[in-house]
Amino acid sequence: STGGTDLIALMLNRVIPSIPVSKCLSMIDGTVVILAGIANKNFETGIYSAIALYIIVKMIDTITSGFDYAKAFFIITEKKDILQEAIIRDLSRGATILDAKGGYTNQDKNVMLVVVNQKKQEVALKKMVKELDEKSFIIVTDVYEVLGKGFKSIDV
Repeated sequence: STGGTDLIALMLNRVIPSIPVSKCLSMIDGTVVILAGIANKNFETGIYSAIALYIIVKMIDTITSGFDYAKAFFIITEKKDILQEAIIRDLSRGATILDAKGGYTNQDKNVMLVVVNQKKQEVALKKMVKELDEKSFIIVTDVYEVLGKGFKSIDV
């Protein structure tokens, strides 16, 4: 039982929507667990409570964000061709090339959009970009649904 702190977390999320409910809940419950451990002077109970809290927060994240894991990478690079070839060859993933212009430098840029659906692909892509173009700029974002070839079929 979270002891009613879920209601406080929902109200806090309404006031500050940039903080996810699971983070609010973990902050409030974490404070309760720490204070209870200090008050009881029982280290073991505090550890078990912290582990249970971690599991609850992960379950809430999974339920609210969905079970399909996917990340989108926006990679701004000077070495588009090398990266594109490596992504297709090593990850069996495609890449969409977007033309962009740097707002600070006003120079033409290449932006690659790559979507991966496995944690090991995410790690491999980060390592690949670091090895092939250390000066690149990467934006990684969660994706809630990916439809099309290599992902879920487009069913309406």
